[in-house]
Amino acid sequence: MRILQVISTLGFYGAENVLLEIAREHQRLGHESIVYGFSNSKFLPIELLKRAGEVKLQTVQQVCDKKLDIACLMTFRNFIRHNKIDVIHSHNYKSNFFIFFSTVGLGIPCVSTCHNWIDTSSKMKFYSTLDKIILKHFDKVIAVSNLIARELVKTGVDRKKVKLISNGINLNKFATRPDRADARKRLGIPFERKIIGTVGRLTSEKGHIYLINAAKVILKEREDVCFLIVGDGPLRHNLERQASDLPFYFTGVLKDVSTAYAAMDIFVLPSLTEGLPMVLLEAMASGVPVIASKVGDIPDVLENGRYGILVEPEREDELANAIATLLQDGEKRKNYAKSGLSRVKANYSSARMAENYLQIYRSVTDNTG
Repeated sequence: MRILQVISTLGFYGAENVLLEIAREHQRLGHESIVYGFSNSKFLPIELLKRAGEVKLQTVQQVCDKKLDIACLMTFRNFIRHNKIDVIHSHNYKSNFFIFFSTVGLGIPCVSTCHNWIDTSSKMKFYSTLDKIILKHFDKVIAVSNLIARELVKTGVDRKKVKLISNGINLNKFATRPDRADARKRLGIPFERKIIGTVGRLTSEKGHIYLINAAKVILKEREDVCFLIVGDGPLRHNLERQASDLPFYFTGVLKDVSTAYAAMDIFVLPSLTEGLPMVLLEAMASGVPVIASKVGDIPDVLENGRYGILVEPEREDELANAIATLLQDGEKRKNYAKSGLSRVKANYSSARMAENYLQIYRSVTDNTG
């Protein structure tokens, strides 16, 4: 099968991670995956395409600087027509838009994965509303969480088209844990401290400010802790300013994020909204005990507290109490680390995710063949 994976990308985040793992696994199974990335000229080169090239995937980069670029649409359509694509798989609203208008009359089945909608502004609300209209015309729409699946049906996508496929990670990538001392040395963090860390794009919906505020509470009682924030984004300068008097370490984006997990004693995900976050699965696969907001499918992953501590979003008091509890109880940290690792291995591998997507591809190509 020849599969075209398509995304509009400005960095390497959760959706890009999912796309890369799907394409890599499908290639391993003998299928041909092509990674097609839309970008604008301000954000070159594309990190996703660099990483895809490193694992020998075919990649295509297309620069589109205009909101509605007819030439870009025609270039994309011609690529599809001349490369004998069996199925097209899209991963965000802009790529959904391009696929919808570029495949008219071609008869190629189209699948989209909804990772989440971020309605943090009137502009983003407009895009998410448009996306939900366009998705009604796709052959299958994959939700990465139950909440997203319900939202898709609520907005009018045919229930028969909507399928739930949980995200999965490359377990081999986290099977060998880097040395803790070496990881901390590379990150410039004191070895003797307890490290509370998080990984993700520095945007408002990720809730970093609540971790900073919770840290202020923790630091009143303990001097043996520091905090690690991995990632980049538009709020970085503001967050660094908010934490300027606190023992916070901002690393920016790390290509080898396993180094960050190896340095941590506790992983925290204070998000206000999520689907099924890859970073949560990565932390658990790395043997780090987790604390996470009760949003999206996180309660299902953690089985309402069996595999990690759940807190209400925007509740820095709950977050501070959860961190303090794990800091004080080494045995509880070990238990969560062990059970979390087992949970991810059994249910959230990229191999399992990729096989579920192949079943979807086969169903839509059989229907059109």
